[in-house]
Amino acid sequence: MKNNLYSIFFRLSIAFLGCLFFGNVYVIAQEKEQDSLKTGALIGSIKLKKPSSIVSKYEYDPVLNKYFYTEKVSDFNIKYPLILTPEAY
Repeated sequence: MKNNLYSIFFRLSIAFLGCLFFGNVYVIAQEKEQDSLKTGALIGSIKLKKPSSIVSKYEYDPVLNKYFYTEKVSDFNIKYPLILTPEAY
């Protein structure tokens, strides 16, 4: 009885995985090619002023002899700091 249950479970598992795999392959094969003509309108971009809560500043580190440009909101950096040499500054 146990061997029969294992056999049924094994066959159902193989059938499920086969349907899952071949179903995905069938969907991928039927994807439509995108239209190469651009018929939409170009909207552009919106230019906003930087809010006053964002503080941008340069800091000099004399030990490293580097300038660090940071943009922060309170104590949280919103971008990675830009590290500059004195020549680049």
